[in-house]
Amino acid sequence: GGGYIIQSSQGASRFDVYQRQAPHAYVASFNVSGASSTDGIDVSNVAMGSVYPKGVFLAHSGSSAVRGVAWDVIAAGEGLTIDTSWDPRGGGGLTPTPTGTAIPGDIDKDGDVDIFDYNILVSDFGKSGNLPADINQDGKVDIFDYNILVGNFGQS
Repeated sequence: GGGYIIQSSQGASRFDVYQRQAPHAYVASFNVSGASSTDGIDVSNVAMGSVYPKGVFLAHSGSSAVRGVAWDVIAAGEGLTIDTSWDPRGGGGLTPTPTGTAIPGDIDKDGDVDIFDYNILVSDFGKSGNLPADINQDGKVDIFDYNILVGNFGQS
């Protein structure tokens, strides 16, 4: 029942935070460097390993870039509460069900190119060898794999 609604102020590179519960009171605003003409945002408060231990905030910029900021950095700066107790990867008995055919960038093979795939790619970035995050299978996880993932982000 708790939580926040985050609204993008497209063109202003600003994000406004409101209480999720009525009457949806204003809480704070924050900016993300390089996020201009935002076409979409997403936030997850799920622990994602050492890179994003308390989740991540993503903002799609006007180009094909996606800006990511550790959610705890934003939350600490704005006095927001973080609850990482819910685990959508099985802690509550929920397991993603694969659907359709494989999509380039669906590293975890759950049927969606999503933040979980992005997290795997970030963890393996710069490594060589036979890794699932080597989407184009050139022997290394690099910017070409990142571009494929970002190009298909949100596909299912």
